Amino acid sequence: MLQVDAVKRGTYDRQIPIAVRSSWRGAMECNGNGLCFNFDVKSPMCPSMKITSNRIHSPKGRATLVREWLRLLADRGVDPLKLEQELPEKRASLRSLIERTRNSWHANKGEYDFSHEVKEAMSGCLACKACSTQCPIKIDVPEFRSRFLQLYHTRYLRPVRDHLVATVESYAPLMARAPKTFNFFINQPLVRKLSEKHIGMVDLPLLSVPSLQRQLVGHRSANHDPGTAGGARSGAKSQCSAGGAGSLHQLLRCAGGGRFRPSGGESGLPAGGSAVLSQRQGAAH
Repeated sequence: MLQVDAVKRGTYDRQIPIAVRSSWRGAMECNGNGLCFNFDVKSPMCPSMKITSNRIHSPKGRATLVREWLRLLADRGVDPLKLEQELPEKRASLRSLIERTRNSWHANKGEYDFSHEVKEAMSGCLACKACSTQCPIKIDVPEFRSRFLQLYHTRYLRPVRDHLVATVESYAPLMARAPKTFNFFINQPLVRKLSEKHIGMVDLPLLSVPSLQRQLVGHRSANHDPGTAGGARSGAKSQCSAGGAGSLHQLLRCAGGGRFRPSGGESGLPAGGSAVLSQRQGAAH
């Protein structure tokens, strides 16, 4: 509780530049109503708060941390909007890798950075987007979560898991060329244990046998006619659930002779889930 004459939240919020406040509206507009502190099993918001019973892992908690992070940036004269604009122009360099490695090493040694607290809260977010519909203010935590993580990892190294998930649409079609071979390795207990311990991925999906490409041999899928019904699927999903993709292809044919693209190119969705926004935006383009 605060005293009537105590310094209110608005005093701190006004330390953040107006342009930044407008851009990060999701975090700034949270009014603290607390509806996300809900343990009702019939309410979809917020699963991470329900399982942890920790209000930091709620939309309100995450919005509060991001507001304080933005305030601290403003206090140090750092403009997050300028940093975001410079990201597409930055290229991977040895100097950047060395800096991020050094910062990560110091972080592992216990060097304090408030952004680590924000990162911990964001890491628990499932990106289910229930807050974007169930919250009265409709704040979208996954949206500003992705923006924060993108900036955070300009200073600190990304975990291997992020790279594997973000690029899955690139290597899944290659693995699908020899599904039985890769399924053999994926099924090995040692591989599954290493994946769970070091990458954080469990119950790895097996590739479909036969692959979608083999199922569609002889079908009219090579040349897509924009004038007919058509469809596309994520490359990764198509390789692990070829049966469903094949059924979709048959449905489109019955609907009017549509063509179906087995891979659909790179949708960028896995990259978005891993908050690798530059890669997702490139795929979308």
